[in-house]
Amino acid sequence: RTLEPAFTWPNCLEVRLIRARNLRTQNGHVPSPKIVMMIRKQRASSLGHHLNASPLFDERFRFVVTDPSAVLHVQVQNQGLVSGSLIGHWVMTLKWLFVSPGFCQHNPGLKTWLTDDTLPPGAI
Repeated sequence: RTLEPAFTWPNCLEVRLIRARNLRTQNGHVPSPKIVMMIRKQRASSLGHHLNASPLFDERFRFVVTDPSAVLHVQVQNQGLVSGSLIGHWVMTLKWLFVSPGFCQHNPGLKTWLTDDTLPPGAI
């Protein structure tokens, strides 16, 4: 006898990219930032902002995720005239978004802001 699950887990992760603040390149110049997000073979990127250290993105991206061990990679890239360079990056295993969304295993001191009202009480 098989039991039907009482709850179907969602398999879609929506990421809302709001803004970045006080970005600088390695040589101290004002960058032209673009955000690139990857989960396994899926990739999404924001629109670029020319010479803007505090860009407002206000974009949403959806990823289909079936494995909680998948890793979300977020990169902030500088779109140079000739080639791009990496300004910074952030990495998180997706299971931590459910277990402890305010915690980042790769950078324990990192502060994150999550506004999803569907998280369990006390999760943040």
